[in-house]
Amino acid sequence: MEYMNRENLRPYKRFSEIYDSVMEGVPYERWLRFIEEIWYRHNAHPRTVLDLACGTGNMTLLLAQHGYRAIGLDSSPFMLEKARAKASRRRLDVEFVLADMRDFRLHLPVDAVVCVFDSINYLVTPEDLTRAFRCVYESLVPSGLFVFDMNTEHRLATIPKEVTLIEGPNYVLVWRDIPDPPNSSWEVKLTGFLKVEGVWERFDEHHVEKAHSCDSVKAWLEEVGFEAPSVYDTLSFNPAHPGTTRAYFVARKPSCPVRLR
Repeated sequence: MEYMNRENLRPYKRFSEIYDSVMEGVPYERWLRFIEEIWYRHNAHPRTVLDLACGTGNMTLLLAQHGYRAIGLDSSPFMLEKARAKASRRRLDVEFVLADMRDFRLHLPVDAVVCVFDSINYLVTPEDLTRAFRCVYESLVPSGLFVFDMNTEHRLATIPKEVTLIEGPNYVLVWRDIPDPPNSSWEVKLTGFLKVEGVWERFDEHHVEKAHSCDSVKAWLEEVGFEAPSVYDTLSFNPAHPGTTRAYFVARKPSCPVRLR
């Protein structure tokens, strides 16, 4: 399979209209509790947090509600439009940035960066991962912590090939899972029908995730300057193992970082 990053990372448009409804059961609160436990165990006490690939801002807004100064970054203007609207309705002071996670720079560094819901898996090549890790490294204060999760090779190898029909109050979505275990990849093809002013409009989207070995990801983190990363099993502090489905990576920028070339 040829991995096309432009296709894989294109901004969501119509899917942004129904994203929160489709993903209603995603446990963002549980993920944040686990991230806060990671910070505690790694002696990190962040005040400013960047939520990378924030989408419609679900994790970003939770961070703000928990008292952090939260910044959300995403490459989709349509998803960010939804995020800003939710922040306004909840009267939360949150900054949202339109940028590609492989190529961004913040005005001021942050204490911590998080990236949840296997968003890092959308970076399908080692070069793209390294570019994103370098941007994160440059965005952190010395001793800042980067926490993210990834679907593992084991997880992508066990996804069944199937078609799921999802219905909502004003939409119908056909979700096609197309796993490719030999290439540690997972393709999702979406065909949606959204009712707009009484008229059904069709949209199509294509997503690809790629898994890499935990050792490879750790090596790429170290390559850009992060100190010996930790890799945990799903929502636990046990080391990741061959049966881990969602691995959590924790990487610290050194207190006296070297300047990247």
